[in-house]
Amino acid sequence: MQAVCGACIFYVLLEKQPLNLHRRLNTATLNTMSSKATEIAKNLPTLEHPDGSPIRALVVDDEEMLKELVSMGLKMIGWEVQSAGDGPAALAIARDWRPDVLVLDIMMPGFDGLELLDRIRKFYPEVPCLFLTAKDSVDNRIEGLAAGADDYVTKPFSMEEVMIRLHRLVQRSGVAAIDDAELVVGIWCSTKIPVKLPVAVNLSLSRQPNSTCCVI
Repeated sequence: MQAVCGACIFYVLLEKQPLNLHRRLNTATLNTMSSKATEIAKNLPTLEHPDGSPIRALVVDDEEMLKELVSMGLKMIGWEVQSAGDGPAALAIARDWRPDVLVLDIMMPGFDGLELLDRIRKFYPEVPCLFLTAKDSVDNRIEGLAAGADDYVTKPFSMEEVMIRLHRLVQRSGVAAIDDAELVVGIWCSTKIPVKLPVAVNLSLSRQPNSTCCVI
């Protein structure tokens, strides 16, 4: 049997065990998630907006407990999270709240995750998206990626893997503040002829979303 994290074990048991067992497991599951999230956070640079506000994630899944577990894992690394259980509700949140990243199930009420992503991208084309779904065939994956998803993870899943994948999506999107780092600017010249520089030099620095380089 494939090893999965506490969130995934809880998800599997959710389908097979009585409700009172769910409640007994809840505290242990959340404690496991908390320790794992803390461990992950130590190994990942903190992401936030340039103004210091937290990264915003929208989690959409019609399975209430799974939605809460994913949301809690992201909150534990300092992100602000809103969630919805159907397409229309998620669309309204995305329009008003402008999340930095989407975590979408595919099969859900109202309209599915593929249509939801298409509608959101019409007014927010740059937002990254990860599909988190039970649809696990190769054709399903191709359909999801072709619909515009930036990543695709199937259930049951590792919460650690999902958190790291979402972290990387946000990093590459360019919405997060650049980590403080020492920048050394030098001038190299291949000639021995003296080079006269102006007294004032204006430097404009920007980091490209998909690279670790600064453009001057």
